[in-house]
Amino acid sequence: MGNKVHLSYKEEYRIFYRKYERFSEGFYALKDAAGVLYGYAIFHPWIYGAPPYLNQYLDEIQQPCDSLHLHDIVISDELRGRGHMSDFIRIFLQAANNLGKPKATLVAVGGTESFWNHYGFYDLRLQSARAALLSYSETSIYMARDL
Repeated sequence: MGNKVHLSYKEEYRIFYRKYERFSEGFYALKDAAGVLYGYAIFHPWIYGAPPYLNQYLDEIQQPCDSLHLHDIVISDELRGRGHMSDFIRIFLQAANNLGKPKATLVAVGGTESFWNHYGFYDLRLQSARAALLSYSETSIYMARDL
C-alpha cells in the first residue's frame, strides 16, 4: 500500500517485514470487517539525531534507542478526512510515552512539514542527518517532538 501512495519513496517488502520482526508492536493497521487494508502506521525505537535511511534494512534495533521513530503512515484516499491520521498519530505518541522515550521523530517528505508542525513536530536542522535525508529526497526534513 505504501509503495502505491508514496511513489517517490518506495521500499522493498523485506524492509517492512524486518521492521515487523524487530518491533511488531509498532505496526497498526486500519482494516474493514472483511480485512481490506485502508491504512497503516509503522514505528520503531531509534537513535535520536540519526534518522534511518530510506530502504534501510533493520538488522538490529540500535542502542541506545532514545526516540520512537515514525517510519511510515498511510491512509487510503477513500478514508482521508475522517480522523484516522490523528488516531494513528495519537497511538504513536502514546507508544513513545509508554516506552519512556523523551522524543518522537519522523522524516517529513513531499512538503508535509506544516502538517507535522500542527502536531507539535519541529525541524531539527541537523547537518549530521543530511546524508540520510537525501536518501528520501532533497527536500525531506528530519523532525522531532518532545514528549
